[in-house]
This record gives sequence, structure tokens and C-alpha cells, in this order.
Amino acid sequence: DDHSLRVMQKDSAQTYTFKNLIIATGSRPIEIKGFKFGKRILDSTGGLNLPEVPKEFVVIGGGYIGSELASAYANLGAHVTILEGTSSILPNFEKDMVQLVLNSFKKRGVTVITNAMAKEAEDTGKGVKVTYTADGKEQTIAADYVMVTVGRRPNTDDLGLDIVGVETTDRGLIKVDAQGRTNKPNIYAIGDIVPGAALAHKASYEGKVAAESISGKASAVDYKAMPAVCFTDPELATT
Repeated sequence: DDHSLRVMQKDSAQTYTFKNLIIATGSRPIEIKGFKFGKRILDSTGGLNLPEVPKEFVVIGGGYIGSELASAYANLGAHVTILEGTSSILPNFEKDMVQLVLNSFKKRGVTVITNAMAKEAEDTGKGVKVTYTADGKEQTIAADYVMVTVGRRPNTDDLGLDIVGVETTDRGLIKVDAQGRTNKPNIYAIGDIVPGAALAHKASYEGKVAAESISGKASAVDYKAMPAVCFTDPELATT
């Protein structure tokens, strides 16, 4: 019910009761068709834990995470290719700002291919073959690793929200009001599992507001000047 939580582990289960609950289960990388995560087909976490600097590195998706890690590996000496499905990388930034990053990428030998649709990746044992379409043609790239950064999925599918009756969107995001409160008045949600930008400082802010609301303070989120930073080279910032 909406006042108890059952935690299931491998060999045990425990039930906890609560007066108020804040759900903050975060998100996970999206795995797309044809790109099953493995040794050479990576999510963003895998991209941070490579045992070596690759000579050839392919990034699927030119958003925040993809552009940041592409920039980092280019600085380490890798030849990086970004495959972006839309007409531009970093769509949430102004064009003039994006151009600064593109100019920097060009100087460091980063190849950016826009309007490119990733089809599949094949682990060849010593590397990976990435197939994509661009300009109406199917093409391939041979690389040491490919990293998929096409977004994240909220970790709400295994929480039993439907049993309690907590409302979610079609994407699995939990619907909340300005206090982070769900349609169940004692259950709150914050961070990547609610609508809006998936930013760490946004989640912290939402957690503060939710805690204040639970304690009886008049508090509400205000996203009018929410900062966002992209740690490329050069770095970008916006609100």
C-alpha cells in the first residue's frame, strides 16, 4: 500500500513502513536495437572505464554525455567519430555555442556525422564494426570501441508503482507537482525519474524542496534559471 515498502533481495525480503516516501531511483542508459552492451559496445559508464585509450572510438549520439566523452578521448589522442541522428550535436545549446565545440572538434580531428542513423555494431574480437546510414547510403566504420549515448531511461519499471496507483507518463516518468508530490500525497519523487532535465543539481534541488514540503515548509521548485553545463573543450554553460 502507500505506507509500506517491500525490499526484495536475492535470498531475503524486508518490509518497511513509512509516513512519507521520496523516490529517487535515478535512470539507466538506453540500449538500442543492434547495439547490445558488451566488452566493446559500451554505455556511458563503460566509456569511463576503458583499460586503454582507443585508436578509433565511435560515439552514437551527440548530446551532453556523448560530446563530453568524445572531447575527453580526443584530448587523450583517440580518433573519434560521432554519429548524430539529428541535424546538430548539443541541440539544447545556441548554434553559436555549438559551433565553438565543432571548431574545436575539427582541430582535434573529431569527425561529426549528422543525420546518421546507427543500425548495428558487430564485435569482431579485436574491435567492432559499426554500420549506419547517412545521405541515403549504408556505411561502416571499424573501431576499437563504440559507445552508445542516446539518452537514459527512468528506473521506475520495477517499483510496483501501478500497485500503489502512482501515476506515470508514457515514458515511465513519475508525475509530480511543484513540491515533488505524486498523486499519492505522502509519496514524492525527484531526479531523473520525473519530467525535466536529467541534471544532478536539479535532483538535489528537488530533494531539498520535497524534504521542506514534508516538514511543513512552504516550498516549490522554480526552473526558470536552471543552469546546465557541458564539459566539452571548450566548456559550455546555459540556463
